[in-house]
Amino acid sequence: MTARIDPILPALPNFREVRGLHAQDGRALRGGMIFRSEAVLSPSEEEARILRTLGIRTIFDLRGPGERADAPNIWWRAEGADIRDIDLVADARNAGSHWESFFTDPDGKGGTDLMIATYRALPRGALAHVGSLFSALVDGGAPILIHCAAGKDRTGFMVAAVLTAIGITPEAVRDDYLESGARPNPAVNAMTRDLLAKRLGRAPADSVLAALTGVDPAYLDASFAAIEAEYGSTDAYFTAAGWDRERRARLCDALLV
Repeated sequence: MTARIDPILPALPNFREVRGLHAQDGRALRGGMIFRSEAVLSPSEEEARILRTLGIRTIFDLRGPGERADAPNIWWRAEGADIRDIDLVADARNAGSHWESFFTDPDGKGGTDLMIATYRALPRGALAHVGSLFSALVDGGAPILIHCAAGKDRTGFMVAAVLTAIGITPEAVRDDYLESGARPNPAVNAMTRDLLAKRLGRAPADSVLAALTGVDPAYLDASFAAIEAEYGSTDAYFTAAGWDRERRARLCDALLV
């Protein structure tokens, strides 16, 4: 298990640097390249000072259009960051099937089933975008920040994809993903609870809220199982995204020491 590091920004507990994880070739992920977080919208003066010291150049915003319209990345734009808007769950959201299934069983396994279905859809939604992320890391766009609303699901998969592509051990990939469970953001959890209450017409069950606001190894496993089922392997998945082993070797050299 990777060592717990105190939050960089106490008001945003899931904002963290991804570094030091070991690859299967013996190298380790260099620091100062990849950060991950919930949405960073209105930092205080002290938070803004800290963020500027990190030198983040490129923002990968994985939220949907409605989320971005309600809470735009005004601060990052003012700082001159290159913001890439990527809607990972557009296809699943437009189909609506995941949420329809959830509302048929909102108090039982519905929450867990919704999360599993969402994670299964993430690899296909990300396929057209992982290449842009890899290119930013190779071609001078780093340091990068990957974020969504909570920084755990969409962000969790995209970070796991990068780490897997450069050969970080599966155990370390999982540990980084699960670290979000130790960094709950009360404001994000309250927002999720309020949205569910509005849709359900009543407060959601604690077990359902826990399923939607937490992390679970089974969730990330569902993403990688979907990759195996649809593409045959992670190697084939990254190749389908335009990054074969030769190109990924450049990514490894950019990120590993």
